[in-house]
Amino acid sequence: KKKKMARNAVSLVRRVASGARRDDWSELNVDQLSALGLRVLENFVNAKEASEIENSLRQVLIDYGASHITSEQRKVYERQMVHLDLQDTPVNMIRATGRPEKEYQKQCPWGYGDNFKSDQLPSVIQKLGDAIQSRLHLGALRDVTVNQRKYGFFRLDPHLDPLDDGENVCIIGLCSDTVLTLTSLGPPLSTIIDQRLAALESWVPGEDIDILSQRNSLIHLQGSSRTTLNHAIRLGVSQSQLAALGIDLPLSSFAEQQQDLSPKLHDWFGSLFSPIPRSQERISVVFAFANR
Repeated sequence: KKKKMARNAVSLVRRVASGARRDDWSELNVDQLSALGLRVLENFVNAKEASEIENSLRQVLIDYGASHITSEQRKVYERQMVHLDLQDTPVNMIRATGRPEKEYQKQCPWGYGDNFKSDQLPSVIQKLGDAIQSRLHLGALRDVTVNQRKYGFFRLDPHLDPLDDGENVCIIGLCSDTVLTLTSLGPPLSTIIDQRLAALESWVPGEDIDILSQRNSLIHLQGSSRTTLNHAIRLGVSQSQLAALGIDLPLSSFAEQQQDLSPKLHDWFGSLFSPIPRSQERISVVFAFANR
């Protein structure tokens, strides 16, 4: 059963192309995924469950959410995306967590690490954590963090989650598809380099690993994918950038664009020649577990 899940995940993981105008991406095989400690489980939650989880997470964000972007970061990010000329794609990110991070945050009641209290989670989120723990044979739950990004601004700079979180990081994304990238390039260089170029070619062209993160699916990072490679989401590319390279958007996305219903930024999977439309909003919930 595990082998079958890994084989299904192969088509959802690609090594990125060697440049913006190239389409020479490659799939990773089962052994390579295993060596990375990477698993992707499609449709881990069904539509009904996803709706219940989303409603619960929205309440968490209302009660405990705070901006995770400082005024200094906002200025830097805005300068790094002036080439896009997107006045309606503001820099934003709201986070709720029990992990002590910001002086101004309101910590979630479930706490963090050795003092984590699962019984303080909303029942729907506790049930989801139990399902992940059981299906993936994981140890104690040590952290739950909720992230919300709007208007197609899904940028997530390459980083490693704190090792104290736990050996296993499990990410469930709701509301939108996106592409999560594993890269050897980390902070501070990954933040200060030319973000226009990184959005077109990735941080390390020909080496970075793209994971197609479809809504309602789960990405499990352990081993080197957890402790060595940084995970990230690129700034995104605009329709005009894709058009300049002769790349057409999927028809459904184009229709939404014409009605001005979708954001103006897009992900890509493996190469720019495989664009992935973003929805207006993405909510993710990240569970961190110890090993069993």
